[in-house]
Amino acid sequence: MKLWATGLMLMSAPTLAAAQQVMDGSDKAFKEPIAAQIADFLSSATSDPYGAQLKGLRPSNNDPKDICGEVNLKNRLGAYTGFQPFIVYSGVLYLQDAEQCR
Repeated sequence: MKLWATGLMLMSAPTLAAAQQVMDGSDKAFKEPIAAQIADFLSSATSDPYGAQLKGLRPSNNDPKDICGEVNLKNRLGAYTGFQPFIVYSGVLYLQDAEQCR
């Protein structure tokens, strides 16, 4: 029985790892699947971009092509570190530097 349960957990692990969570549904305001795009930007900022939790996604006040929001990332131990502001500005993700979003 333990072997069966372990196999089931291993089979479902890739699905869980690829899940990106938008905590408040704010991604619905965008026409494109924005969470996947943000995961691409996060790939250079964290070892687990698909484990990120997002909330408050919205266009920037200065340029609607730029994306503002908050992200909760995991540290190396796998624990979440708390929500922090971010902006995707001209295709580059900046953490804790979201002056254009206020």
